Amino acid sequence: MNTARKMLILPAVFCLLVLTAGNALAEYAWYNCTVVRVGQNRMGVFQITLARPGVTESRTFTLPADRTDRLLAIALSAVSANLKVRAYVDWRFEEGRTLKGLQAVGAVQ
Repeated sequence: MNTARKMLILPAVFCLLVLTAGNALAEYAWYNCTVVRVGQNRMGVFQITLARPGVTESRTFTLPADRTDRLLAIALSAVSANLKVRAYVDWRFEEGRTLKGLQAVGAVQ
């Protein structure tokens, strides 16, 4: 009976660990967004403000220093051409998280 009990408990514990680790690693994801604002803040750090369809509040993300030029070019192109973007971000955060990726995808409807 003791061995059978262990055989049932071990897979259950393993599944719980996998699910917990998956949630911890899944904070960043791709989201379809509209660029609300892009530019420097008072401290000289480049930031982008994004809005998602169906979400009432927009979020501000910091552009990483090593990729600021590329991400800024995409964001400014999206604003000037009225394009939506796909952003690789953590939407469940407090303000100030870093933008990890950005792609221009199509016209805003």
